[in-house]
Amino acid sequence: MVSSFQRYIINKTATYIVLWFLAAFLNFLLPRIMPGDPIGRYLETLYNMGQGTTGGIVQVVPEAEKLRQPSYLSKFGLDKPPYTQFLFYGSSIFLRGDWGYSLAFPNLPPVIDLVKTIFASHFNAFNTFSSDLMGRGQLSRCLHGS
Repeated sequence: MVSSFQRYIINKTATYIVLWFLAAFLNFLLPRIMPGDPIGRYLETLYNMGQGTTGGIVQVVPEAEKLRQPSYLSKFGLDKPPYTQFLFYGSSIFLRGDWGYSLAFPNLPPVIDLVKTIFASHFNAFNTFSSDLMGRGQLSRCLHGS
């Protein structure tokens, strides 16, 4: 017999799983339906970074860089059909924990390393803030209204 609390936990867990997959699907779909060529923008970003220009200045990518486009298509898996891309994307995220590389920021480490760094810095900031409040006794006064 399933209690009402167990039913609640099962429903919440199922809801979170469905929402997680929906968010992952939207994260996969939205960049692919945007107008433009993601590899072309990636090559422009690389070219602009190499020329020392700011990110707002878009220059024409030389023909030599355009010849490298097929290798970048295969590197990011964009040379495969969309259903194959989605299966690879899903298996990378959910089974291996590999979030890939950012097309927007090409010289940065993998996305999962960025997320870990940001999470760690926010966690450390919270720990510092909470221990500062506890050290002064202010947290107790806030919680107990004294």
